[in-house]
Amino acid sequence: MANAKAMTYLSLRERRTKAIAEVLAIIAGAYPELAPDRPDSDREAEEWLWEIASGYCAALDRYAARTMQVKREHH
Repeated sequence: MANAKAMTYLSLRERRTKAIAEVLAIIAGAYPELAPDRPDSDREAEEWLWEIASGYCAALDRYAARTMQVKREHH
């Protein structure tokens, strides 16, 4: 059961990361001045955006975990 829960969580995290990477790609395409370090090749750009989105999702997860910990401590 726990393994299935972990698989669902990873799947959700991957979907969320993909969605964020797609939005970042749209923004970077529309406003190239906001992403001056963006790689030239499509493959490198895709990996670059995925890394940024993954880091962002990890930060969201840490924030959510910390928020839940604070809530438990105060209630």
